[in-house]
Amino acid sequence: MKFKDIPQFTSDGNYQCDTPWDYLLDAIQRYIDEYHLDMNPDFQRGHVWDDAKRIAYVETSEEIEKVKRLLEQEKADSR
Repeated sequence: MKFKDIPQFTSDGNYQCDTPWDYLLDAIQRYIDEYHLDMNPDFQRGHVWDDAKRIAYVETSEEIEKVKRLLEQEKADSR
């Protein structure tokens, strides 16, 4: 099955944000420095996001980015 064969049920929304991980880390640090962003506020449910889950989230997100790039390449190749 090719990417082009997958039915498109919805179109892209009016707003998209696609931030590479390397930029995201710099942006978060800038928000911490300039706006005093608190990455661990009192209201955060710490018991839900332990270190293992945080690491798993980032690793999964990186894998999704790899798949996304492969699908975009296949889409470009099929044109």
